[in-house]
Amino acid sequence: MMIDLRPLFSGRQDVLPVDCELRLSDVEYGGIVPFPSPVHVSGSIRAGGTAHIGGMLTFVADITCLRYSECSRCLTSFEAPEQISLHVMLAESSADGSDDEDIDDESGIYTLFVPDCRLDVAELVTRELVLALPIKPICRDDCKGLCLYCGKNLNDGQCDCRPDLTDSRLAALKELLD
Repeated sequence: MMIDLRPLFSGRQDVLPVDCELRLSDVEYGGIVPFPSPVHVSGSIRAGGTAHIGGMLTFVADITCLRYSECSRCLTSFEAPEQISLHVMLAESSADGSDDEDIDDESGIYTLFVPDCRLDVAELVTRELVLALPIKPICRDDCKGLCLYCGKNLNDGQCDCRPDLTDSRLAALKELLD
């Protein structure tokens, strides 16, 4: 979804509401399509007092969706609600296109230079969602994972395997306990 920001940069408009649903089912991450259902973006783009003379725009939005993942402990597929707050400063790109992102490490707010005064919301939202994906997703906080020996999902109950966990170097000490 492309948004024309010229009315905001020129000062003809102060606020532009953004409320849309994006289809990101073509995004693949780690062999999984994490966002097969629509992603909802709700917020606004506001012009600062000097936007018409080279100022900045502020894009504030909430991104909500269902994230599909595979648990890194038990390998079960699951879905989890995801909500991300987006706060980005937008600036006009220079004619030569030499601008790049400028990140403010203290606040987490960064400046995005917009070429041709057109913002690709889908690209921005996709990047933010992928960056927010957990490295090792888990289906729940108390996930027990898989048995190291037989591979049974321990969330479904204990397994019947009883591996011999005795270290052969400590066998002499075990005889003392018997």
